[in-house]
Amino acid sequence: MPKHQPTAAQAARKDAREGVKYTTALRTRTGGPTARGQVVQFLADPLAEHVFVLGHIAAAWARLGFRVLILREREFDMRMPTIRRVKRQWVTEEPPEPPGAYSIPLWSPGPGQGQGRLAEQNMDWYTRAAGVGKLDDAPLEEAVRQARDTFDITVLVPDFPRDLWHPYELADHYVAVASADLPRHERRLRLVGTEQVEHQVRLTPQQSAAVLRDRHLRFLRRSDVADRIAVRGLVCHGGARVREVDPAFYDAVAEDMHASGVPLLGWITPPSGLRPYGAVPSQADLEDTSIVSGHTPVARQILNVLPGIRRPLASWETAR
Repeated sequence: MPKHQPTAAQAARKDAREGVKYTTALRTRTGGPTARGQVVQFLADPLAEHVFVLGHIAAAWARLGFRVLILREREFDMRMPTIRRVKRQWVTEEPPEPPGAYSIPLWSPGPGQGQGRLAEQNMDWYTRAAGVGKLDDAPLEEAVRQARDTFDITVLVPDFPRDLWHPYELADHYVAVASADLPRHERRLRLVGTEQVEHQVRLTPQQSAAVLRDRHLRFLRRSDVADRIAVRGLVCHGGARVREVDPAFYDAVAEDMHASGVPLLGWITPPSGLRPYGAVPSQADLEDTSIVSGHTPVARQILNVLPGIRRPLASWETAR
């Protein structure tokens, strides 16, 4: 490909600057995919502390050649009128109307580097009918419908204060995510003379896997929808490279998790440093190859257990 030749993403960004929604422009410029994309929801209680990890997994998918959309619900805002004094009179002012849905490109490859791309769409997922307290999710349904026509993978990210734990039936696949340390010991108290003394008992891999499920998958049992969904696996992230400490122990835990029906899809060691709570990584983070590459093995493992994800063969095989 000649240098400086415009890509579909570059053309879509130009259209977006002229007022066209980026996701709509991208669909027009690419001509639309030939098969419907898949919708993935990551589950955790709460999800907010894991959004940085989800963003980097999505970026890893994009670098593997997939077209990926992070579909975020707009943060809930209690719109209350304000009262202020103007010329000795109290004046009531209604808050401004929130902006409409907007979408922004987060990452796209350079010329000749494949078709993968990553975008974020931020919008209200619900409307409230006049005089009716029930929320209507028609905006979310429409956004998902359009995303399926444009992107290979859409990642749902709900607003946290309103929706700490809720599986959306619009999703095709569910993956659990946890911030965890691999349990290797259990603390117990025993009586020595007249004093209680704490000691540690080393866990077997099977016991460790059971503790992992009980601690980080327990929330699944608190939803009336949970018995109607299939969780494809569990992704963990923490400060230590757990497999490097004891590969045999880790592999035995993973084997037990696989036998339980919720495979352990990998363990991510996030980059050090403060991360804004509930925020998608910045564009600089997503363009940092060293950060994204640390999430790529888990991103691949997730794809291996998700049926129906169309593979961009050239990019996928080149990056293997």
